[in-house]
Amino acid sequence: MLKKVIAGIMAAGFIMASVASDNPEGKRLGGAGGIEFGVMKLNLDPLEKIVNDDLDREGFDFDNNNFLTLGFVGYSGQQRNGIRIGWGGWVGYNSMYSDEWQGLADSAYQVAHGDSIVDSIIQLHTMFAHTGLIVERSFLVFNNLNLYCGGMLGGGVLMAFADRRLAGNAFRDVEYNSKVEITDSSITINGGDESSGDKAAFAPLWAFDVHGGATYSLTRWMHLGFDASAVFYYSSTGFGYRHGSFFTVNPSIRIRLAFGTSA
Repeated sequence: MLKKVIAGIMAAGFIMASVASDNPEGKRLGGAGGIEFGVMKLNLDPLEKIVNDDLDREGFDFDNNNFLTLGFVGYSGQQRNGIRIGWGGWVGYNSMYSDEWQGLADSAYQVAHGDSIVDSIIQLHTMFAHTGLIVERSFLVFNNLNLYCGGMLGGGVLMAFADRRLAGNAFRDVEYNSKVEITDSSITINGGDESSGDKAAFAPLWAFDVHGGATYSLTRWMHLGFDASAVFYYSSTGFGYRHGSFFTVNPSIRIRLAFGTSA
């Protein structure tokens, strides 16, 4: 799927470059599509609050808040020196583990292993996604170098999944039989009346950002850029009205590879 998206972005860039080449440099309108790779330092204070209140498990390292990010952008406007407007979307992921604790295994595990108590941990998967309208201003500095600044206005979601797992040893028993079966080492921990011990939390939010950076034109249709941004998240409901709203500021750095005529 990712290969198809990148191929589509490059094809759009080729078309825009060929169309714009017939116009004088100062009067051209063009556009571009690009892919962005980055790292965001996400403020996890709202998540830490609900983990302490709802999961009641210790050991999570909330200082480990660097999220790898992937984004896609597309915009059109004046080439190289002017205003451009477009749309973008970004996602990020991180995970961390709790301390071990002893929990009650489900009936299937008890039948298979003869143990009712097992050592367990929680792997906390944290993800964000946001999308929005982009407005940027580009400044031509040299023939192949542009500076740009702008902002984004949109919305998204912050998600967390608590995946309860068996805290087994690195070496496990090997059973020899006529059938080879490889399964995941996770088990389901009883959680009251629930059929699964896994839990999920979602916080819909507004997303804003301000960013600035530079691009260098490798060719007439391919541009390599770098920018820094501050992403603002605001959720009026948070992870539920019980926990209240939150507002966070999240710094980020990104590398942009754009295809098209608008650097």
